[in-house]
Parts: sequence; C-alpha cells; structure tokens
Amino acid sequence: MTYIGITSRALLFAVFAMAVRGKAADRDSFASFVSSMTAMGLPAAFRNSRFAMLVVACEGSTAILLAIPSTLTGAIGCVMAAGQLVAFALAIQVSVRSGGDTSCRCFGASSAPLGTPHVARNLVLALCALLGAAATLAGGALTAGPLLVGGLAGLLAGFLVTRLDDLVALFTPLRSSR
Repeated sequence: MTYIGITSRALLFAVFAMAVRGKAADRDSFASFVSSMTAMGLPAAFRNSRFAMLVVACEGSTAILLAIPSTLTGAIGCVMAAGQLVAFALAIQVSVRSGGDTSCRCFGASSAPLGTPHVARNLVLALCALLGAAATLAGGALTAGPLLVGGLAGLLAGFLVTRLDDLVALFTPLRSSR
C-alpha cells in the first residue's frame, strides 16, 4: 500500500469519524443535525430522523471500512466516502441556491453558514477518496513506515479539514462597526 493510499484513508477516516461524533454525540447534537436538514431546504424525504440516522450509519460504516487494514475494505471505504461526499456537496449546493441560511452541521455545531467553500471542500475530499481507492488497489504490502507516516499525516489533515470553519474564523480580521 502506498503513502497516498494510507494518507487518504487516514484523512477520510478522521473526517467521517468526526462527522459521526459531531452528529451523534448526544440527543441535542442529533436533533440539531435533523433540524439543519430541514433548514437546508432539502426535499421532505430527506428531512427526518430516519434519514438522518441512515446518514450517520453510512458515515460510521465508511469510517470502519477505512480503518480495516485490508485492500478490499479500504478501497470500498474510499468509494463509499466519495459517493457520500458528492451527495453532501449536491445537498449543500441545493441549500445555497435556494437561499438557505443554515449553519454547517457537518461535524457538529458551527456558526459558519453553508456555502460554496463547503461544496468545494467535499468535492476535493471526494477526489482524495477516489485517489485513495486507486492507490489502495495499486499498492503493495502494508509496512510500518508508510503506515506510521501516512497515517499520522492523514489524521492531522483530517482534523484540520474538520476544523476548517474554525480556522478561517480565527484568521479572518474582525470588522469594525464604525
């Protein structure tokens, strides 16, 4: 397995694990996620707790598949991640186009409204997932060096991706109210 495959899988694992944690940490987190789907202006079939549970279950299943040190399960996890990320990008785009003004509940509570940067983030992650699937299938045996370096790099990158809204807010200059 190559560094690219391991790094991609670790990055995606971190993203999907943090997404599950943010949405299903407690009843309030889950209720906020369900209400955000309504605020996004999605069709009625996608605005209920059953569909929200399905989303969380798919994200959790993807994280588990990505963590299993097997070529086949890793590649399947990457493909599942790519499909979900494209679906999330489409849902966010629907919300943005309809003028929805809901905050991002991708990884739990956030004050950042959904927008084009969230669509772009998900599409870039989907490309990373497809690259990860290809690298996982093309890679060789799993060895300690690539596992350690690629795994740590991917986990760090995944953590930064999940905190992107916070990092942008941290480095955005405050506007004066003159």
